[in-house]
Amino acid sequence: MAPGGFTLIETLIGVGLLVSGVAVLLFGMHFAMIHAEYLSQMQVARQAAQGLLERIQSLRYNQILAQFPQAMVPNQGQPCFLEDLNCNSYNKPINTIDVIGGVSEDRNKNGRLDSLVLGDPRPYQDVNGNGKQNAGDQFGAALIVQVRPSAGVPPAFQLWDVHVAACWSHRGRPISEDLNCDGILTPIEDVNGNGWIDSPVMVDTRVGP
Repeated sequence: MAPGGFTLIETLIGVGLLVSGVAVLLFGMHFAMIHAEYLSQMQVARQAAQGLLERIQSLRYNQILAQFPQAMVPNQGQPCFLEDLNCNSYNKPINTIDVIGGVSEDRNKNGRLDSLVLGDPRPYQDVNGNGKQNAGDQFGAALIVQVRPSAGVPPAFQLWDVHVAACWSHRGRPISEDLNCDGILTPIEDVNGNGWIDSPVMVDTRVGP
């Protein structure tokens, strides 16, 4: 240090260190905000998946098989929006909105079913153009239900495994094996080859007659 204070070089070094420290701090805060956003979406998805699974458990065995026909197709599942509380819009006209307990499923009153908070920039696409919600349509964000006979259980017992997985995209990154949220698991998507749509958010149960 010069007798009268800092030299120009010392001042520049100090400013450089200060700017570097602030940049690192802002960089860390940015990624912390992204991570917090992702965790918030996971929490919403987990609550929705658990809620749907509990509704499925309240159904009779034959009601499950009737309401989720697409869920029983190998390597496929029955997708539904988070607002579709009963996940009963399969093969119905797009945006069939029910009133449950006097409350409309259309919580944000925009006239269509959405996956609230998991708001994905990818819009719903009616891929086959039939005006109905089917597997193969791209949902952008959805809960996907799969139903399979329980492995290792004699057929006479008629036990079924029910699997609910959340599928969405966070800042352009697909979150689940079903990359386009269409309810169809291709060999490329099924990374571990187990036939189930895997996701950071998934819940399971076993049901019987």
